[in-house]
Amino acid sequence: RLELPLRPLTALTGLNGGGKTTVIQALLLARQASRGASPSEAVRLNGPYGLLLGDTSDVLHDDAEDGEGIRVRVVDADVEYTWEFAGAGDRALNLAVRARPEAPPHAFGGPERALLYLCAERWGPRDVQGMSSANLADLHPGHQGEHVAQVLALLDSEPVREPLLHPRALEGEARIETLRQNVEWWLSSIVCPVTLSANTVPQTSVAVLRYGIPGRPLTHVRPPNGAFGVTYALPVIVAALLAPRGGLLLVDHVHEAHVAEG
Repeated sequence: RLELPLRPLTALTGLNGGGKTTVIQALLLARQASRGASPSEAVRLNGPYGLLLGDTSDVLHDDAEDGEGIRVRVVDADVEYTWEFAGAGDRALNLAVRARPEAPPHAFGGPERALLYLCAERWGPRDVQGMSSANLADLHPGHQGEHVAQVLALLDSEPVREPLLHPRALEGEARIETLRQNVEWWLSSIVCPVTLSANTVPQTSVAVLRYGIPGRPLTHVRPPNGAFGVTYALPVIVAALLAPRGGLLLVDHVHEAHVAEG
């Protein structure tokens, strides 16, 4: 049992195995249940959002009694929303949805981009990336960042809402709201100076991403030859800039901290 106060920006830190990812997985189950067809539907423990949770014996605690399940409760603006899941059978690979809100919050019941999730096991530098078959309104980087090249290629001019615009976007008389330009500025501020070039390859289902150096427009670097930090941060920035108002961005991140004294 855990009660966790959340803020517009919430960071969970702690030792490995402390349950940080479990919090995210519970929210993903609530999201999955909120977009189903009926309250009697089951949520899959493996597949959606890259979940690999096993079966009911893996997600229920060791002393769980028959019929005991999982409850996820979210309080938003003094309104309470509750999801309840029960084991769907001995060692079943799904959970039955016992209860869920009729009108869930936007982040749980809204369209594809209402909840964006990036898992800890994200794609490293790739020469090419596969493409999603989602329509443009639903297109996002994917839970491993595997579609970020396609997003930048097809949503290059997608407008970014003002709270998320880079400060440089507001300089001068013209506002620059395009997705790619703001991604470049945020990447350059956070990691290192960089420009981005993304294109889909005709008659294939792949997209190509290249990095560049500001001021040197003819210089293009393949991601495997570029900074790993750019590749790892890129889908986080893209997902954040695509997130709608009232949406939820979940980022699972593994980081080993080193503390030096002296």
